[in-house]
Amino acid sequence: MEKQRGPDAVKQYWRRHLEPEVYRVLAPLRWLDWQPYDAQGAYEVAAVLGIDPALLPCLVLLAPEHTAAGAPGRADRIVFPVHEATPAWFRMLFGHLTRLIGPTARPPAVSSDERSFRRLLHFFGTPISVQTAVRRLNAAPPADRAADSEAFARVRGVEQAVRDALVPASVAVARPENHFTDCRVVIHSGTSGATVTENFYFQGANTTFINKPVDTVVRDFQHTYAQAPAQDDLTRLLALVLTSRDLPDADREEAAGAVHDLARITAEPEPDTATARTRLQRLRDILASGSDIAQPALAIVASVAGMLAT
Repeated sequence: MEKQRGPDAVKQYWRRHLEPEVYRVLAPLRWLDWQPYDAQGAYEVAAVLGIDPALLPCLVLLAPEHTAAGAPGRADRIVFPVHEATPAWFRMLFGHLTRLIGPTARPPAVSSDERSFRRLLHFFGTPISVQTAVRRLNAAPPADRAADSEAFARVRGVEQAVRDALVPASVAVARPENHFTDCRVVIHSGTSGATVTENFYFQGANTTFINKPVDTVVRDFQHTYAQAPAQDDLTRLLALVLTSRDLPDADREEAAGAVHDLARITAEPEPDTATARTRLQRLRDILASGSDIAQPALAIVASVAGMLAT
């Protein structure tokens, strides 16, 4: 289903996305012989399979009896939405399915030469539509259609139970001390009448602990971004953001995340100045409402902006 492109199309893609100097360096190393998969293609696949785009990303199991006459109906498919793209979550899902489906027959062995030849034909051939790919997939009969039908029926019988076991909210029901809401984890601990609440906010690969001691957060930030050219300015800015009493919690979390992003960007060999400018502008908008830190914080933002402009 993944539409691989020919060499000319791949070259055009990288020339549009890379500076000429970078392209000339990487092309001889054969690092640019492939083109990233277009994530928008997932919507096309979902449309062909009759899947609501709101369920993406998801795993879809198709009934062996389904034909390519049209999109599979509800009775011909089982959909498991992917709530967490983590190894633990996928291990749980495939663990349930493995126990239900049982051992499966291995496909016929293909020699390395035949595999390379097929890959070469696919690479230089004309990309096919998703509809054609699904039609070809359905045209290849399973080695044991009866066994596949029985396995599909077993999964169908406990479909809801598996789905319930995979929903993160079900963990909160079993363990009431943990609550998961979007990207925020709230942990309540302590005895009755003396409860301590900690909020953990996850910003991409960075984690800002809003209710943790400021000194700890700042020290971790310094260790993580020791090579960032603007580390000193950004460290002072992070401390100001975390100690502000005028900024709402949501604004402090977003501002702290933006400071982390700026540190990561400025530490890169080729900083993404466009993204950095976007983060700086957002910081200006947020910090302007924090009257207790606005003046020194905006001065630091202006200093970082000047460094990126040079």
